[in-house]
Amino acid sequence: MNAREGFRRLGLVLGLTGVAGGLIVAYLFGDNLLEERKKHQLFSELLKSPEVQKDLPLYEQYDIQSTEFTKESPSKQGIHKIFYETTNGKHLEVTKFEMEDGRTLYPTDAPSLFSYFELLAFPLVGFILPWGLLKIVVWIGSGFWKP
Repeated sequence: MNAREGFRRLGLVLGLTGVAGGLIVAYLFGDNLLEERKKHQLFSELLKSPEVQKDLPLYEQYDIQSTEFTKESPSKQGIHKIFYETTNGKHLEVTKFEMEDGRTLYPTDAPSLFSYFELLAFPLVGFILPWGLLKIVVWIGSGFWKP
């Protein structure tokens, strides 16, 4: 019986199983990451749309801290309401969009480049963790057996 070869094969099988688990976790996190990116791009495109740019309310018309500007006609972009808020004195900023289909879009940050590299770490850690733990256990156990 060749215990050393058996443990090496067991380590490889556990490592490959860890890679499969890491790929599943990376897929779940990556799907969420792509959704965040899509929301950021959609909000940015709506901010740059001509409908939003031309219909900016003037701050002087409002005396309150939070203002709401409602589109009266349906827009080509699907915007129903635009919510503004004052920041730093007299500067109005779009805080959210209420769409005609009932969705509400909030400003979100774009995912960082590091977030995409994190996805590559899941399969790598999935391999190294079980493979390395088995190597350590075999190394410790071999100290108790005589050759």
